[in-house]
Amino acid sequence: MTSFGQIETLDDFMDFVEGLEPKPKTIIMEDYIIRKGISHAGSRAPTIQLIGMIKRYARKNSIEVVLQMSHAKTIGYKFAGLVPTKNHSQSHQYDAIAHAVYYLQKIGVRESRVEKA
Repeated sequence: MTSFGQIETLDDFMDFVEGLEPKPKTIIMEDYIIRKGISHAGSRAPTIQLIGMIKRYARKNSIEVVLQMSHAKTIGYKFAGLVPTKNHSQSHQYDAIAHAVYYLQKIGVRESRVEKA
């Protein structure tokens, strides 16, 4: 099963995954690393918290978690023959597809558009 949309809160994620049957085998997501020189002063780091909660959910349900660096989505867009959206607030759902394409091609499940030509 493939779904499309943005998950912005833990409640969104839990509502989404708890209704899935069968449970997913793999969750693919972009890793988040706090880079040197970027201030997170005053932030509760919600992205980092959400990643941790997703990892906990996956561990409890024996679901593989694949974390990818952000450059994987750039390659995934090229593999899929897609162009990233310029609208950052709506980009995450498209980035997720690019990450999935990158992963599926990396493990040999999917051929690139270039290989098909």
